[in-house]
Amino acid sequence: MPPRMRALVEFALKVTHRHHEITEEDLKPLREAGLSDEAIIEAAEVAAMFNFTNRLLNSLGFKPNPEYYG
Repeated sequence: MPPRMRALVEFALKVTHRHHEITEEDLKPLREAGLSDEAIIEAAEVAAMFNFTNRLLNSLGFKPNPEYYG
């Protein structure tokens, strides 16, 4: 996996599973991979929105991607 993609995936995983532990240190790999502050904000927004919508739908009994659960 290219370094940029790895940095984004690792960041998204931390946003998903350990968001309360994120510090400035967690942004360094993203910056080292060439992401601007605006791109980092967008990555955080995408990960957070994905988590929000999936948790909301799951809590109401909906499966957003039924083929995924099949």
